[in-house]
Amino acid sequence: MLRRLTEDLERGKLPADALLDGLLIFIAGAVLLTPGLITDALGFFLLLPAGRAGVKKMVAARLQKRGVVTDRDVIEAEWHREDHRS
Repeated sequence: MLRRLTEDLERGKLPADALLDGLLIFIAGAVLLTPGLITDALGFFLLLPAGRAGVKKMVAARLQKRGVVTDRDVIEAEWHREDHRS
């Protein structure tokens, strides 16, 4: 995860995927410290790359459904400046 983070930063790319992986690994560690069989299963699930990929797909689908994330790369807009001097 750290290697991907530094590679993305060196390329000038936003490291959102690597940061989300880091967050999920942190959550997995916190959940594993919590006693219980279900929390242990969830923690180990989040430690697996396939488990994190599934969670990331669910988060992305939910964000797209809410309109927070779109598939568009370019946002076009026009603006002009108005100076109001008295």
